[in-house]
Amino acid sequence: QMSPPSSPSKRSLPPQEVNVWRSAVARDWRKLKQAPRPLLSDLRVVGEALRQNWKAFEFIAEELKLDRDFVLEAVRNDGRILSLCCLDFRLDREVVLEAVKT
Repeated sequence: QMSPPSSPSKRSLPPQEVNVWRSAVARDWRKLKQAPRPLLSDLRVVGEALRQNWKAFEFIAEELKLDRDFVLEAVRNDGRILSLCCLDFRLDREVVLEAVKT
């Protein structure tokens, strides 16, 4: 009996490949669209993309989009991210208040 394939993790990518993608995203946030799935939850990669353009939020891992602490920090940096958040966060008073401050 074969076991199911394990889900990819950051550790499954060679460090050199991770560094290549980090550099690519640092130069152009749109590279995030083509990045391997494990990097879409890498806080350094995602953070760099979001610093360049709030629209990068659309391409990040679902687990980050659903992480309230991550979303709070993201909307503090650019309130427009709220428009890409799930309904729960768009109705969350604290998240909305942080978003309108920016």
